[in-house]
Formats: sequence, structure tokens, C-alpha cells
Amino acid sequence: KMTTASVSTPLMEAKFGPDFKDKTRTNDGLSALPQFLLQSFVLFPLWLFLVVPIMLLYLLVKGLLGLVGLCRPPSAKDPFNGIPTDPADDRKEASVRKFDFILMGATGFTGKLAAEYIATVYGMKKYKWAI
Repeated sequence: KMTTASVSTPLMEAKFGPDFKDKTRTNDGLSALPQFLLQSFVLFPLWLFLVVPIMLLYLLVKGLLGLVGLCRPPSAKDPFNGIPTDPADDRKEASVRKFDFILMGATGFTGKLAAEYIATVYGMKKYKWAI
């Protein structure tokens, strides 16, 4: 059964008025002290002496199996499927290029923020850039 605690402090009355009541829900009418005691002396020790050792045992066994070679992490896959990602050989020198950098995707929310930031911070004098 859920009940509603009705508490009003001077700070609440000063900030929200004298009719303000804290409508914090409590379980079965328990006040904060029994809930605190339950969490401190039952739930926390249960977590500390049951969950933590099981987790550490799991990590130890996983590490030992990894050393033996029975449990290997999955191999990394090439996200580009063999497409070369090295810089192009025919890249122009910086002095010959029309723009220093090009902002792609400026029509989206983040792109608009990036374009605004570049325009504000760098302007048009130092770098030549395009959208």
C-alpha cells in the first residue's frame, strides 16, 4: 500500500507558499529511517557479499580462459570492406586548393551548430571554407 507523506518545512513555505506539501511516496507508510536502515543493513551487505564476489569470480575465470586461449575476443572486422582509406596520392598542395576545409552535413542540427561555431570563431579571414 502506497501512502503519501505530508511534510512542510520553512524553506518549502518560503519558496512555494504555506500550502505546499511534499508529496513524496513511501512504501507501506515507512518513513525515511526504516527505509535507510533496510538499505544499509540488508540490501548493501547482500550486494557486497553476494553480487561483488560473483562478479569478481566471473572476471577471474574469463581472464584465465583468455590466457589459456579458450575464450578469445571476437576479431575486429574491417568497417570499410577493403576500400583503401589512405590519403589520395593526387592531393593538391594547400596553396593551390580552393578551400581549406569543407563542412559536410550543415543542413542538420549539429551541422548548423558547427557552421555557426566556425563562422564565429574563425570567420572568413583566416581560413577559406565551404558548406
